Amino acid sequence: MRLRHREYIAGLIIFFALVLAGCSAEKNTGASRFYNSLISKYNIWFNGNEAYKAGVKKVREAHRDDYTTLLPLFEYSREESARAGSADMERAIQKASKVIALYSITARPEEKGRRVDNDRNEEFYNRREYNEWVDDSYMLMARAQFYQKNFMAARASFSFVTTIATDPDLVTEAGIWMARIQTEEGNYAEAARLLDELPGPESMSGPLKAMYYSTQADIALRQKRYGEAVIPLSRAIEQTSGNETKVRWTFLLAQVYREAGDNAMSTRHFTKVMRMNPPYELEFNAGINLAGVSDISQGDADDLMKSLRKMLRDSKNKDYLDQIYFALGELEQRLGNTDEALSLWSQSAASSTVNTRQKASSYLALADHYYSQPDYMKAWLYYDSASYLIDNRFPGYDLISRRAADLGEYASYHSVVITEDSLRRVADMSASERDALIAGLIRSVEEQMTSERRGDGSDRYNMGLYYENEQRYRGAITAEGGWYFYNQAALTFGRTEFRRRWGDRKLEDNWRRSNKARAAFSNGQQADNEDEAEKSDSAGVAPERTKEYYLRNLPLTDSLRIVSVMRSAEALLGEGKILASRISDTLSAAASLEKASVTGTDENIKAEALYELYRLLRNSDPARADRHRAELIGSFPDSEYALILSDPGWMNRHREMAARSSRSYEEAYQAFTEERYADAEAICAEAVRLYPEEELIPRFMLLGAMSAGALEGEVTYKERLDSLVAKYPATAEGRRAAEIIEFLRREKPEIRIAEDTRIAEEIYLADTAQAHHVMIIASNTGADMNRIVFDVINYNLDNFTDKNYHTEGTAVDAGYLLITTGPFDNAAEAAGWLKKFSPEQTIRQASEAGLTLWLISTDNLQKFKEDKNIDRYAIFHSKEYENLR
Repeated sequence: MRLRHREYIAGLIIFFALVLAGCSAEKNTGASRFYNSLISKYNIWFNGNEAYKAGVKKVREAHRDDYTTLLPLFEYSREESARAGSADMERAIQKASKVIALYSITARPEEKGRRVDNDRNEEFYNRREYNEWVDDSYMLMARAQFYQKNFMAARASFSFVTTIATDPDLVTEAGIWMARIQTEEGNYAEAARLLDELPGPESMSGPLKAMYYSTQADIALRQKRYGEAVIPLSRAIEQTSGNETKVRWTFLLAQVYREAGDNAMSTRHFTKVMRMNPPYELEFNAGINLAGVSDISQGDADDLMKSLRKMLRDSKNKDYLDQIYFALGELEQRLGNTDEALSLWSQSAASSTVNTRQKASSYLALADHYYSQPDYMKAWLYYDSASYLIDNRFPGYDLISRRAADLGEYASYHSVVITEDSLRRVADMSASERDALIAGLIRSVEEQMTSERRGDGSDRYNMGLYYENEQRYRGAITAEGGWYFYNQAALTFGRTEFRRRWGDRKLEDNWRRSNKARAAFSNGQQADNEDEAEKSDSAGVAPERTKEYYLRNLPLTDSLRIVSVMRSAEALLGEGKILASRISDTLSAAASLEKASVTGTDENIKAEALYELYRLLRNSDPARADRHRAELIGSFPDSEYALILSDPGWMNRHREMAARSSRSYEEAYQAFTEERYADAEAICAEAVRLYPEEELIPRFMLLGAMSAGALEGEVTYKERLDSLVAKYPATAEGRRAAEIIEFLRREKPEIRIAEDTRIAEEIYLADTAQAHHVMIIASNTGADMNRIVFDVINYNLDNFTDKNYHTEGTAVDAGYLLITTGPFDNAAEAAGWLKKFSPEQTIRQASEAGLTLWLISTDNLQKFKEDKNIDRYAIFHSKEYENLR
């Protein structure tokens, strides 16, 4: 009985093995086709399709629409959104690949009893694929590759679907997807051609129609052809299923109508969105957008205003206040209330919490207004801040970035003009008027510091920008000629640069220190030491609370005034050229250039300003241009600019000279690389003589110095580099020469010593009969300077009661502490004091301070404070005072 049972089981196993063998994908029978299709669909393809749908869902959930710009028609267009579904798409690709690899049937079926005249049989026997789920798997794989942005692979997969699929809808869908690939790649003409080759949409099913029309609309939208996008987008909305997509596309259609200039249809569709039971974010933004498109001539403005004000009071909108204020600003602007609009846009920027693109839009609304005035300083501040909040997907990104850069360069010049004008204006005041102004400034600073102590010093200026309610101009001093500490544009220019480098910092001392606790302790210790040394209370006063702070930059002497005027002239010329070439404001450019032509005494600036005026006005105002041309030729006939206009052949000769100098440089460089240093030096010297005005002269001098150094050594090399730095310090070659000099001084001590010896002989004069001091220098800047001063004072009081020696200390920015005591009648008396003085016995913690002591005359002490170089004075000291020590 048991044996019979075993035989039965074995028979079943053999039977099923034979059946499965007959269902192999390598054989094409009815059973094999059925079996492989069944396994493909309900096992592998199903799981892959579920992974694909999960990936699509994740892409939609990850996508965040920016309602300040046109919504993208498809969420997958944003790369960061598409990345969210990447893992699921990879799983879908693996499952589809498994179907294709394991269950594809390409073998032809046996043709027993085949009737050749039967068309359906003929078509069947000519198929490339007999598993009907393989083409679906290729389609699944292609869609997943598309979502992964692997367009090359997706294109190949979709293309293969069109060759093997027997379902016409599948072929059509593949064609639409290939058009979408071309759209994503920016090939809009090719995308349109692919759509045109498909069967007409009237023959398609509803879902395919939605795909077709939405792709057609996307092609138009990406080219900003808003009028062309309206019809296909409307038809796509009609054909699509799912309320979420319908609502979103209806919102987009309203935006498209707005961009196309049809505010009535835009209003209708924004209103329609609000009636479609949309998500709150969409409903909110539809209401916001209505403020920009509704017909205010029909009396809707008051209702809109009330609606928006009501939204401000709704707690649900606490994160949307910036958008509401912005919409109110747009509405006020449309009503002609510019001041109210500016105030509301400022409130919008100040209210922004997380929506940086809305903040950027608010800044840009302000920027565009001021640019149109024109008020370029304010416009720059807003364009500059907006440019830090946007990326290259923001509408008008290139224009915004270019304007920010152009206006930034203009601001760098104009801030100099404003500053120097205001400094000269204040310098021209009487002493009593100036003192009164400074006293008022100090009071303002003290009030502000008191206010800061009550708060936390947070960023009240909102990214370096200021709002109109923060204007700090004082009554008697106007914006253009005002005191520069009150010039808001200049203040904000500096504040923005500060924050760009250091970020937001609390208004406090030691803002730059990372260890605030140590800084606080250090300040407390310093205050104690100052009390101990009986220092004035003013030592701890903030510089902004001292009169000297406000006087230090005033041009109160004739020489300083000349420098100030020169700066103004240079800046006026610079801003005029920017206004002419980059901002295209002829009137403002002409005004700045004309000011430059009459400011100061620099003939080069005047000549260039007149030349730029001629070029600027020769087409728009020929008579005025000719006057400037005549003035240029008459007043500065030998200038380069006059020669360009008066001598037609001058430019050609200049170009020929430049070409010759360039050839000479190539010859010299070739000689240098071939180590023919004498030839290279000779060519460079000849070029400097023949082409003294050419731009290549600094390069000739640098190459000549390198050649001379190779022939004569480092000392000659450095001397030649010194000449280059002295004559052309601001050029690239001059800066490079300065770097080489520093390297030589660091790596070749004999060069540094020789130079220091020469300079010391030029600076210091030996006079032992003159009054002298003793200098105590502490190399450790962390040493307690006040304690050292105090100990030296006590030493003098204990040992020289009949003398009135004065001791003081200062921290030198060269990296040491300088303490002086004296004066002594002559060098001998100072040397006597020095012989008796023992730092180790007198000064507490002397060994840690790194002290050295020096004799110095009163005149030389003043020179040392200016030079600050210890090594240089040490050379002089060892020579002049060796016998006295």
